[in-house]
Amino acid sequence: MQCLDSFVRTSNPFSVRHKTTLDVFDVASTHKPTIELLERMGKINGINLITLTQGDIAGSFWTKNLAWRLFLESLEPHGIDAIVMLDNDVRFTADWLDHSLSALSDGDGMGVNIVSPYDGKPRYPSTRIGGQTGLAAWAFALGGVDCYLRKASTSRCWVMLPELVFGVEPPTDKAVTRNGRVDRMPTDWYYWKQLERTGGNIAVLMNPLVFDTEAKFYSERVARYIGDDAHRQHGLSRG
Repeated sequence: MQCLDSFVRTSNPFSVRHKTTLDVFDVASTHKPTIELLERMGKINGINLITLTQGDIAGSFWTKNLAWRLFLESLEPHGIDAIVMLDNDVRFTADWLDHSLSALSDGDGMGVNIVSPYDGKPRYPSTRIGGQTGLAAWAFALGGVDCYLRKASTSRCWVMLPELVFGVEPPTDKAVTRNGRVDRMPTDWYYWKQLERTGGNIAVLMNPLVFDTEAKFYSERVARYIGDDAHRQHGLSRG
């Protein structure tokens, strides 16, 4: 549980300053120590534990989409400054939240709707600044934080403007189905398409503050050849 531990330890999320609530979705866990830890964390003020059963997830190919939809349906869209989407196998380092919020608040002129303090693979093309050379050709200073600007980035940790989230329906399996099968990274690709329609951008911190955990997890998505990284890993080309 490096993710939750480092999240609470590095971001002080439940301070008066941030006024944060954290929803943790347990998608039908069967590992007893994990269940016990989640139950303990669910008793902490500011953390909401939502436990999904096998019956809840039946028929849902992509449980992240299901949890995300349930999360958004539980929110009152007014009075929210930012929404953070995070996977359970990342770890956080100091200042990740403050730097992300600074970049997000200063990114309006660049059309920034999402800030990613994580920059793992696959990495997508960045916008180049004309007339600049070297690293300066890619560094956009947003809120005092140097960022790449991209049209696509993995959603392992996204700090998002609520207007992007509440302005469209949450992603569904149908929205990411191609030729009769799910063949795109569901949450990621769905919001990339929203940004494409609106001309929006993702700001990715040039000096990342969120990283993969040491633990390795089985990925059903990769095993099913879903996403650009899975295609590269299996030596496939996208049609």
